[in-house]
Amino acid sequence: LTQPDTPDGESTWRRPHEPVEIPLANGILDDSVLGYFPLDGNGTDGSPRGVDGSVQGGVTTVADRAGNPAGALQFDGVDGSQVSVSSAGISEPLEAMSVWAWVRLDSGDTEDFIVFGKGTDASFTLRVLSDTRTPQFGVVMETVEGCPIKVQADGPEALPAQQWFHLAASWDADRAYLYVDGELAAVSESTTCTMRQPTTIQLGFQGHGSESTLGGALDDVVWFARGTTPAEIAAYVASGLPYGTNHVSGAQADF
Repeated sequence: LTQPDTPDGESTWRRPHEPVEIPLANGILDDSVLGYFPLDGNGTDGSPRGVDGSVQGGVTTVADRAGNPAGALQFDGVDGSQVSVSSAGISEPLEAMSVWAWVRLDSGDTEDFIVFGKGTDASFTLRVLSDTRTPQFGVVMETVEGCPIKVQADGPEALPAQQWFHLAASWDADRAYLYVDGELAAVSESTTCTMRQPTTIQLGFQGHGSESTLGGALDDVVWFARGTTPAEIAAYVASGLPYGTNHVSGAQADF
């Protein structure tokens, strides 16, 4: 690009290929985010939808993975302890979805529910199994001809107790994917189905049928109305910062 000379002989436009600083974020809080729950001592939703969760039962504050006091929530594993979130306002079936969470498990051999979403004839679960201590992500679709009742991705390795790790689950209406600490851990069989819209989600609890809870802590839970890519999951985990943070303010791009 060029511009006629100014009176002092200097152009006011940037010259081609001049480096400029642009911020890099580890996530974007746009309308694809159905809920963002930092869990900084409460159930406040930081997404554009602003649907706050209700903290119930034996849930207390605890330091988060960076050591910030009251930066995460601890669940005591007793029935009813949860953050319950209404998803009212989701009017259409989901053709894809994802959920991310930082997790720290207590020692024990109980089934631990991280996130549970329930709607009409459909649900999704992100949990840790009691016998193997391995993660599992399952999606139950509406019952229509040609669709399986459920697809799920089962992580192959037991998760550690008493330390923070990150779980990311993504479903793109083809397969379910499960990531641990930013690395792909499992993929489900293929499917081409639609999930009915969830009416509620529960953090640290599953209240459908026999109740199951979480003994442990959660931090920075993000729920999306889309699949999430390996690159964006890895970038978020590597940043170590809350979702949506501009964390490289001095990055340069050459235009």
